[in-house]
Amino acid sequence: MSNSEISTSTVTTDQGDSPTVKVLPYTLATIDRVALGLTYIDVDKNANIRVAASWAPGPGPKFTITLGSWSDTKLWRAEAVWLKYPISTAVQDPAFETGTWNTFNGNAFQQGQSQQNIDFGARFTQPPNVYVWINHLDLSSSNTWSLNLETTQITTSGFTLNVNVWNDTPVYGLGITWFAIPVGSTRISAGILGSGMHGSAPLAKNPGTSGRVDFPKKFRVSEDPKVLLAFSGIDVSNDSNLRLKADCTDVTTDGFKWSFDTWDDTRLYNAGGNYIVFH
Repeated sequence: MSNSEISTSTVTTDQGDSPTVKVLPYTLATIDRVALGLTYIDVDKNANIRVAASWAPGPGPKFTITLGSWSDTKLWRAEAVWLKYPISTAVQDPAFETGTWNTFNGNAFQQGQSQQNIDFGARFTQPPNVYVWINHLDLSSSNTWSLNLETTQITTSGFTLNVNVWNDTPVYGLGITWFAIPVGSTRISAGILGSGMHGSAPLAKNPGTSGRVDFPKKFRVSEDPKVLLAFSGIDVSNDSNLRLKADCTDVTTDGFKWSFDTWDDTRLYNAGGNYIVFH
């Protein structure tokens, strides 16, 4: 899979209440799929935190992304990164594998760690590296918003998704996008950014809420790399609006700067994200 087969961008809503529906001007091939991750959230604290990004084929050869909230949630602004990619037809060692998982059954997650086994669509020769983005959140407004995702027990055929919840945060709905990247890939790199959130081991690299990623020499090519960053965890006080932004700046062939930011009176305790780079 080459960069010419991948389209990436960001979609934004400022509607206040209603979802934004954006028809993308890209031709959608029969085997193409779209992956989405939330990268900017600004939601009023006086109702549940409900924000989601989804996609569907059409109209015609195009595809449609829907980004917004529902019920009585007041969504001031949201952004999601997306990428369009061809599904691998390989049954062994695909160059790139991705999928989604969600739970929208209205039952809150238990405090602590919940686990979900997820299967790959193809089998790898050796366990790949797996990363996750949040694409759907439905959290109660009654407690601090504390949620973190991590992947463990990665095999050649699948992995375990761990959903870590603390601070008595009721989680009514959650959707994720996952990526499996072969070890040794020379066209795709990825990583985890943040401080090593609750339920996860402390990170040896890229701790804190800002920093810089330097690409390994084998990824430093003449083209401008495509960097996509979205949330994999949040830990924010509920005494003000939920305002959080994941940002990448100064992207070059050598690396990029990243940050998790908030503003106004929002109290950010921690945040985590996963990035993926197409070189």
